[in-house]
Formats: sequence, C-alpha cells, structure tokens
Amino acid sequence: MIRRPRRTLAASLVAVVLLAVCVLVAVSCVQNLLGRTPLLPFSAMAQAGAQLTGDGVAVLAAAAVVALVGLLLLVVAIRPGNPTVIPLTDSGTGIETGISRRSLDRALTDSATTVDGVTRAGVRTRGRTTAVTAHVAFGDPADKKTQVRAALDEQLARIGPARPQRLRVRVTTDKET
Repeated sequence: MIRRPRRTLAASLVAVVLLAVCVLVAVSCVQNLLGRTPLLPFSAMAQAGAQLTGDGVAVLAAAAVVALVGLLLLVVAIRPGNPTVIPLTDSGTGIETGISRRSLDRALTDSATTVDGVTRAGVRTRGRTTAVTAHVAFGDPADKKTQVRAALDEQLARIGPARPQRLRVRVTTDKET
C-alpha cells in the first residue's frame, strides 16, 4: 500500500495545449463556414505543408523538439513519485495501514523538540530518508545530536514503518539577535 502522487502537472500541461489547439481549429472551422477569414488559414497551411520535405532542416528540428517533449512527458509520467503514504508494519491482523509523510514529519518534529535544549526542529521525509535539523539554545551540539537521534529512533520504533527510514540529523545552535 504505497500511494503515490498523481502526475497532474504533466497531464494538465498536455490537456491545456490540446484544448487550445482544438479551440483554435474549431473557431477557424466555424469562421470558414460563416464565410469569414479564419484564424488558421487552412489553404495556406496546406500549401506550406506541401512544400516541406522530410529532409528539411525546419522539419527535422521541429520533429526533434516534439520527440524530446514527448520523451520528457513520458519519463515524468512513468517515473514514480515520492509516496504520499508510507506503509506501516503488519501487526499480524492482515490489515494494511499507513501514515502520510506529513504526519510522520509532524510526529518526528514533536519527538525532536522534546529533547532538552531543542527550541525547534525541521523534518523532511523523502522516500526512505528523513532529514532532521534541530536548533538548540544551549548545550553541546554533538551531545544534543545523539539525544535527538535517540528520540527519533524511539519514535520511529513506535510508529513502525514497514521499511526502515534512514535518519540524517543535523544540529545547529540558535544565534541570538
């Protein structure tokens, strides 16, 4: 149960371009039927197309651009995104459970801020790596890093992700302003 985000940006881009082309063609057809000058001069486009050859530089350049855009959209559509829901370990009930990345980040942030001296923490989960930046007001940063890592390990053990998360912990000192 790994839900992944939809590829809405790529799909929206293709949909908007196709919609614009369809509207332009439809408006031109209606203008042509009404005897007005169409936005797209079909006869001029047909004559220009008849003069183009497959070995022309313009045709090859346009084909290369279209092929690259298509390949890019295909890669974006196929490549899996970061999971929106991280599966949790099966407790033997046979029920699949999960936690959203946002909820996991919040739980780990709360856990990191329980360490004495930590004033605030930032947590970001990407894939199986969780990066934590803790800001401390006092104490040895190396000692605080160990304490924060222990608190995070304990919280991750309670939550129980199905695949272990790699923790990257960074501790910085608060600067007085």
